[in-house]
Amino acid sequence: MQVLVAPGGVIIEQPSDPRVVQVVAAGVPGPPGRGVEPVAAVALEAVAQGMPMAIDRATGKLVNATAAYKPKAFVVGLASAAVAPGFVGAAEVASLTLADWTGVTGAAALQPGGIYFLGATGGLSLTPPPAPACVAIVGEAISPTTLRLTVHPPIQP
Repeated sequence: MQVLVAPGGVIIEQPSDPRVVQVVAAGVPGPPGRGVEPVAAVALEAVAQGMPMAIDRATGKLVNATAAYKPKAFVVGLASAAVAPGFVGAAEVASLTLADWTGVTGAAALQPGGIYFLGATGGLSLTPPPAPACVAIVGEAISPTTLRLTVHPPIQP
């Protein structure tokens, strides 16, 4: 076993297997990261706040995501604000907090711990859409007002 002292005083023990490294004592933490930036693009169509958004393959513009059509089921995030066609919109990719989710889920509050799927006609639902629509997990409610995005690629039955 080899013991190394890295810059900043981090002590590393390296077993005889060079593929294994064990950190024994952590050094000084680095500066905080920048966080996660939203996806920004011009909207092809009107998008309401909180709605799942996708990128149109032909134009590269933001559109409302829907599970009914696989190319529009690749969710890139949730609209941080309403956007009109031709204007730049932002899709949150980490989490979104709204006081009222009625326009997105049909209920004012999210169900904490609930897994939300892309709806067959857009929006979000606690139940996957029926076949032949794609099934795409969008996120998990971490409170009645906040959805943490855990976007998965759509699966078509």
